[in-house]
Amino acid sequence: MNGIILAHNEAKGTAFLRQLSGKNPLFACVIGVTETAKILGISAAGKYPELTDFTPPADVELLLLGKCRCITGVPVTPEGIPTPALITMSALGLANIPALVVSGGLKITPHVPFLDLGGKPGRDVRTGKAVDNVEDVIWRAKMAGENLSRTTDYLVVGESIPGGTTTALGVMLAMGIDARGKVSSSMPGNPHELKIRTVEEGLKASGVGFSILANDPLKAISCVGDPMIAAFAGLVVGAADKVPVVMAGGTQMGAILTVVKALNQNALDNVAIGTTRWIIIDKTADLKGIITQIADVPILAADLNFGQSRFEGLRAYEAGVVKEGVGAGGAAIAAMAKSEGSITKDTLLREIERNYGRLVASK
Repeated sequence: MNGIILAHNEAKGTAFLRQLSGKNPLFACVIGVTETAKILGISAAGKYPELTDFTPPADVELLLLGKCRCITGVPVTPEGIPTPALITMSALGLANIPALVVSGGLKITPHVPFLDLGGKPGRDVRTGKAVDNVEDVIWRAKMAGENLSRTTDYLVVGESIPGGTTTALGVMLAMGIDARGKVSSSMPGNPHELKIRTVEEGLKASGVGFSILANDPLKAISCVGDPMIAAFAGLVVGAADKVPVVMAGGTQMGAILTVVKALNQNALDNVAIGTTRWIIIDKTADLKGIITQIADVPILAADLNFGQSRFEGLRAYEAGVVKEGVGAGGAAIAAMAKSEGSITKDTLLREIERNYGRLVASK
């Protein structure tokens, strides 16, 4: 399909895309926060580390309201680059795809309706006690996924949690996936050493070594994960028995996939990862190298290119800033698949520019 790259397992990816063509999806965005995001240099999801608690609620306000209410303006990196929620909002709006917000654990409540799974904000991963009540959250998320699957042709699940690639690294290492130096970053200079050092401190504090928790995803999340992972994985497991699920995100999807595999390996037969071209071409990360250690699932990528955009903030994406988040790649893929070719990557760029221009003008 024009505008969608088959980045891994082309045969399965083609078959998976065929299931989505012309169908009506539901987009679910799982949001959460972790104190890990406030470690200096870990995340660019917010102008200052202490503002990262506001980023996920602001992201979903943008999706549902077309503007943010818990902050002024839109979530930006320290350099002023706009949130990928701008891409997701534009794709969902163009294709008339409904969106649902799911909370894994928040400090700031968004000014939009959301499904609360009873999770709590995540602690600093270095404590080795990162997340509470993981089992309850997964159970509720599975139930939600089962029920949502009855309302839609397929589910697209995205996420917003600053610091999430670090906690994803923690879960993968604890469960035996060697993701050192492979997770992506919202910054062009990927701080791998800081992430590895942070996670290793958490593993040591929890008394867990590499692969020790390969068969215990709940403990892996509890020790060195984040609240989004539990909620996201539960939704996938609950829905994938009945409908296809697009796991919309970057290298964090490695942690989700690892947890899903441990919870219900059969769910892997009905999932694909939907990401962006920027993740695929990122030389500082290796999504394919992570996924091939876990399962033979297809990787699809929205072939978005902002190189010719009239906005400097969007052109910065081509320099390796942000890359993915808030389900941007999966939402773009769903919009193109639903329209069966009438929505293209160029159509999307024009809509993203239109929305960006409107938001800049309203400041």
